[in-house]
Amino acid sequence: MSSEKSRLPFYQKTLHIFLLSGFLFVQPLLDLIGANVEFLVARNVGRVEVYILLFALCILIPCAITIIEAITHLLGQRVADAVHIAIIFVLTSSLFTLTLNNTVDMPAVTLVVAAIVMGIISSYAYVKFSTVRTYLNFLSPAIIIFPIFFLLNSQVVKITSSKHAPMPAGITSATHTPVVMVIFDELPLVSLLDGEGIIDPDRYPNFSSLADDAIWFRNATTVSGQTTKSIPAILSGLRPKDGLLPI
Repeated sequence: MSSEKSRLPFYQKTLHIFLLSGFLFVQPLLDLIGANVEFLVARNVGRVEVYILLFALCILIPCAITIIEAITHLLGQRVADAVHIAIIFVLTSSLFTLTLNNTVDMPAVTLVVAAIVMGIISSYAYVKFSTVRTYLNFLSPAIIIFPIFFLLNSQVVKITSSKHAPMPAGITSATHTPVVMVIFDELPLVSLLDGEGIIDPDRYPNFSSLADDAIWFRNATTVSGQTTKSIPAILSGLRPKDGLLPI
């Protein structure tokens, strides 16, 4: 890449940045979110927010990196080439760090050193061998495949295709008594009890005071041990079904 003949055109540099960013940011995050779509539902994420997320991951992040590299062209071609190699090194080293962390059990220092060494080797191969750069060109369709596969996820489709339920209208209540419901997620009952099976008044005086002046259904349970199933059941009165997204 140091000579005029081996120097990559800017569009290929951009393509490689988009591809490596896709493997580093887009694929892992979309895979994680696709496997836990309830995360989006709990935060009231709808169709527009999903598309904004994809735009930020797939376009904004690599574009920001590309713009930084484009600015360095003002300082000369050699500086721009050096910055591009540095970007490739950072992206590949980070990618190796992510991969090793998910596949190999090793101390953090060893993992970082190994990732840096592999990043240096990858960057050298990228500069030295045109085959490596050609291989990245062939992998470039992954830039589009990652978001497409995410949008085709059956659970994600339910979010992007669902419509907000209409707000109930014309409902009146004969009483103005306020009702407040507080849910403590993952708080085992035994944590509140003393040795005699009652709420410990010394450690939890307010809970104990509430229990003295309330009806305590100590044997009541939810329909599921999972928050994403039990909370929708409490709010809707409907029993959860496997594979049903709580929207």
